Amino acid sequence: MAKPSGVPPGGRDQRIVIWAIVLFGLFLAALASRLPYSLTVSTLHADEEFFGIPTVRQFLQGEWPVFLYGNAYMAPVQEWFSSLLVRGFGESLLTWRLPGIVFGCLAICAQWAVLTRTFSFGAAIAICLPLLFQTSAMGVYMTYGVPSYAIAMLCGVGIQGAALWLDRRRSFFAWFLFGVLAGFSAYVFKILAIQIGTALLWLFFRSDIFGGLRSLWINNSRWRHRAWIAFGVMTFGAACLILASYRPLTRPGYRLAESWELPVAGIGALTLFVSAATIAWRGPGFTRGLARVSICAIGIAVSYLPPVAYFQIVQQPRFAAQGMEFHEASKFALRHAHEWPAQAAFFLERLLPVCILGRYDELFVHEVRWMQPTWRTGLSIVALLVFIAPAIYRWRKGDRPDTTASYWLVALPVFVVVLIMIPSWRLNGDWSFRYLFPFQAGAYVALAKLYEPVINKYPRTALAAPVLYAAYGVFDTYFHTMS
Repeated sequence: MAKPSGVPPGGRDQRIVIWAIVLFGLFLAALASRLPYSLTVSTLHADEEFFGIPTVRQFLQGEWPVFLYGNAYMAPVQEWFSSLLVRGFGESLLTWRLPGIVFGCLAICAQWAVLTRTFSFGAAIAICLPLLFQTSAMGVYMTYGVPSYAIAMLCGVGIQGAALWLDRRRSFFAWFLFGVLAGFSAYVFKILAIQIGTALLWLFFRSDIFGGLRSLWINNSRWRHRAWIAFGVMTFGAACLILASYRPLTRPGYRLAESWELPVAGIGALTLFVSAATIAWRGPGFTRGLARVSICAIGIAVSYLPPVAYFQIVQQPRFAAQGMEFHEASKFALRHAHEWPAQAAFFLERLLPVCILGRYDELFVHEVRWMQPTWRTGLSIVALLVFIAPAIYRWRKGDRPDTTASYWLVALPVFVVVLIMIPSWRLNGDWSFRYLFPFQAGAYVALAKLYEPVINKYPRTALAAPVLYAAYGVFDTYFHTMS
């Protein structure tokens, strides 16, 4: 992989022109691959029919809904813009769907800009090709007016960019602005907490506190012995939390307050906090770092809590009095341990192939509990080996990943989502792939880094992979888009 230059060659004016041309070209390519289907496919997606369009009509009636129609979560950002278009041009497929399309196209442009911090201009474009020309299953979320997903992808990329900016500044004001963006993103779509957590973890690994702790680990044997003890206590605390969480997470409505799990969870949380504080307080700048995190938390509260409080205090009682039933935000729940093998089988047989192949018109619409292995399972195993084999090979050769590199901001969340989903109740049908949608670029970034030596040696040959997959996306969308 060519080393990123950070900026295009030439003077300042020339760099601005190059950036503008690339961004405009990416936007037009993304728009051209989606807009025709948005205008010609008149069948409404279930989410836009039941949630998106009714929310637009709420705005048109003079209401200001905090969440989507009939929901107690997901901000109606796209729908507000759609209502402006409807006021000016009337109801049509274009006025309903255009804001989501534009947000999705902007998300790809922003993703390219973030990737240029790690990759060269050309390599970043190559990574974005599968985003520009997606398969039919992934592409539908930036083709129809499906609520929240396109703006969620844009917010996720925004968090990545904000973390890169915050890493350079580290001022209290920058932390506050990052918190405001994080809170707004969580308001848009709560699953973005995974991207927020990844960004905070990455910032910690690049902080003076972590650098000081690393220096202590290397140079201070007495502190290192104390740290090992603290890690042992943390392991005990984590074990308590895991043990205490299993029954509440696998039994909806479980009364935690009347069981032994609550005190055990409290002991686990307390030991984790005390042991982590024992390790961290010796690092340089711990007090200042704690203050910065507090400022960030205030920023999150400023942008997240007011709309939630207004909905619960004002809007929800009023809508409930009108007979409206609300869909609550999904709470994480585990399947029982004996069901996890079936979950893994379903991931291999349906979910991962859907992400790879698309084939939108063949998706199951009902919950699936068990799948017999077919050629799709084989495809998934091959796909996993494509990730695992180079990772093992490079590790055995002593090529260790740099945990402070910026590509982790993009690459890590998609794998975290997979690990969370496999044992979860949310992995229950083909449509569960939608939870991967805002983080999909991470898979392509991971492949680019894993195969970096090969790409550097054979750049033109390596370019064939994203080009061919993008071409497949065009083919799949044409033949498998809902009509």
